[in-house]
Amino acid sequence: MQLIESLEPRLDAGALALPGTPEYERTCTLYSTTHQDRPQVVVRCRSEKDVIAAVRTAAEHGVTISPRGGGHNATGRALCDGIVLDFSEFRTVTVDPKRRLAQARPGATWSDYDTATQQYGLASPGGVISSTGVAGLTLGGGIGALRGLYGFACDNLNSVDIVLADGSLRTVNAVREPDLFWALHGGSGNFGVIVGFEFNVHPVTHMVSGILGFPLEDATSVLTRYAERADELPDDCTTEIMFVRDPAPGSTRKLLLIIPRFAGHIAEAESAIGLLRSLGTPVIDEIQEFTYLESQCFLDAMTPWGNRHHMRSQTLTGITEDVVAVLERVVREAPSFLSQIVLEDFHGAITRVAPDATPIGFRHARFNVMITAQWEDAADDEKNVRWTLDTREALAPFSAGGGYVNYMPRESTPDDLRQAYGDANFRRLQEVKAAYDPENLFRSNINIPPAQ
Repeated sequence: MQLIESLEPRLDAGALALPGTPEYERTCTLYSTTHQDRPQVVVRCRSEKDVIAAVRTAAEHGVTISPRGGGHNATGRALCDGIVLDFSEFRTVTVDPKRRLAQARPGATWSDYDTATQQYGLASPGGVISSTGVAGLTLGGGIGALRGLYGFACDNLNSVDIVLADGSLRTVNAVREPDLFWALHGGSGNFGVIVGFEFNVHPVTHMVSGILGFPLEDATSVLTRYAERADELPDDCTTEIMFVRDPAPGSTRKLLLIIPRFAGHIAEAESAIGLLRSLGTPVIDEIQEFTYLESQCFLDAMTPWGNRHHMRSQTLTGITEDVVAVLERVVREAPSFLSQIVLEDFHGAITRVAPDATPIGFRHARFNVMITAQWEDAADDEKNVRWTLDTREALAPFSAGGGYVNYMPRESTPDDLRQAYGDANFRRLQEVKAAYDPENLFRSNINIPPAQ
């Protein structure tokens, strides 16, 4: 094959993985089984050299190219039908505790990152499922447990090393190529292949977290009280509100879960946790003090690999009885008992960044909504995908506008992205795309086309 003949001599020995080999098949195993593209070839990247070679070869042959970091994206965009860059062996994280900086390679997961930074009692906002990739989450913005104190994951970027469409390697930051650096704060994987991230990190060692569970029948009373008092929660404490099946083995009842994430010790969290407990009569009360590492993975069991998924994003201006009524109804109508709706509250640092300081177009929302259909049988695809769309449309009258690209489905269009980012930010992203990738080589994503 001409593509392989061009690519192999440019790579380090052993970097190429072809269909049928164990390395190829492992790369093609993702968190979700909904989309399973089969690339022509996998490059097992161990250095910038391999990335540069793959990018130049893809450009020469006109094939798609896609990076695979953690492999956790539910839309399957880590794979394509051309060249896939497997970063599973390019994942080191190093920390400079004196300067409070952490450097991460593109294959690092948040488990890798948190393990390394916690050796020094440091952290930055990152995914709350430990197998999530640092790269994918950050480039789409990155909602994490520390958002009230330190914003999105991308708000903590200090610099980025990136391989561009022409195969050049650049280090970009707020001073050096600032337009490109701006675009990487939520503009997703449209502008190049990231081979290194440098983050600012902050002192965090413990979290108070866990689950407060209430009967779904109590959702209206619990959440209207929550809405009345949510502004009393400090920046140290964020919450996720989940409409899910009871996590107890074998149970099929539906519950409302409130998951607090308080950065600190149990004594410091007493007031915030007391407020949340007072909202109703919990049938589950599993709040405790965790180490930061423990808190970042206690939900892993609720997100197993190997199921089928479809996600959509919505925002809310707030919680009202009408909003809760819609949420209760759609949760009961979900065709799969595995499906979830999660409300992520926005307050504190995440909201104190100017709308044009990053591409992100939904900081003004009071809540972000993750709508996730999860099921097992491909025969049930249509009804589960339809449920996510129906749920998003049912919540549309209460939307604050904007959207989170990490939760947007594979079929999202440029118009969908324009609504997510806002007109001005979307136009600027298109201009950056035209400057750095005018031929749209990097298109195996929810794609921002270059300005014409």
